[in-house]
Amino acid sequence: MTTRNITRRRFLAGTGAAVALGALPEARAQAFPSKNMRVVIPTGQGGGADRLARVFDDFWGPLLKTQFEYNFFPGAAGQVGYEVYLNKRERDGYNLLFGNMGPEMIMYALQKPPYRFPQDYQ
Repeated sequence: MTTRNITRRRFLAGTGAAVALGALPEARAQAFPSKNMRVVIPTGQGGGADRLARVFDDFWGPLLKTQFEYNFFPGAAGQVGYEVYLNKRERDGYNLLFGNMGPEMIMYALQKPPYRFPQDYQ
């Protein structure tokens, strides 16, 4: 019986949060994005990450009413692109990192880059 009460409380809290978010002014929701999204891809153009990013773009571009600009930074098994994203891009919601986490985690484990995953990502 205790589990049922906790679940009901969580449901009511979640419903309350959803209602509160729905009450935000519509103008605030329409203010983002007000410019194109910049995407860092830590591989070369034409690979799997490029193709997947463009599929992502096909869905989210029309939904967000914005364009996605792709920048490719191959090298060091993804480390070049990750360092561009973490050290040279603003953390403003308009800069995105689109990568292939499997191979890039191998880079992270073997090359010991100067950033921490996931702590340094937003």
